[in-house]
Amino acid sequence: MFDPSSLPSDDEIIESYITAPVLGELPDDSEPCWPEAFRILNSDDPERAWSLIYDLIKAIPDALLPNVAAHQLENFLNKHASDYIDRIENRSQVDDRFADALALVWITKGFFEPEIELRLVRASRGRMRVLNPY
Repeated sequence: MFDPSSLPSDDEIIESYITAPVLGELPDDSEPCWPEAFRILNSDDPERAWSLIYDLIKAIPDALLPNVAAHQLENFLNKHASDYIDRIENRSQVDDRFADALALVWITKGFFEPEIELRLVRASRGRMRVLNPY
């Protein structure tokens, strides 16, 4: 198992996320650290992933909110929504930006247990898109 503590700090990951898409080319031909960091944290340290995604949602420019919602938040929900549903609901009640991010997530009807699906939609203030399965 990978040691998530060997990853860059959360601040470094957020900075990488914010600057990489804007710069197009990174200095020293380096790769942004955030894609691998989110993949690892989502699997090996969901608590840190939850905190990092929330901090990222607070820190990013408005133009990047759809990207975070459709990728980092959606991936996290797909794997951990059942375990974090109380926190998701609580956070969306007090944080409009988090609720806005939830509203940008698309889920497939039936992917989650019906109660979790309903609670996610409610947490998004009824704006989360629920797609019919193919």
